[in-house]
Amino acid sequence: MATAAKARSSNRLLVYLLVGAAVSVSLGVSANVHDPTGQALVSLSFTGSINLKVWFGTAASAPA
Repeated sequence: MATAAKARSSNRLLVYLLVGAAVSVSLGVSANVHDPTGQALVSLSFTGSINLKVWFGTAASAPA
């Protein structure tokens, strides 16, 4: 019984690793194929990315 559960657990880990490797390879291929435009996809009404980072950092540290 314990060996069956251990085998199932290792198979699940192998599947997770393979999915992670596939995602990693596909993101690498996509980044290599596409040229950057230098434009943000979403601005969220912030004038720059540094402003977004400052506000999000402030919001994240406020509850702390």
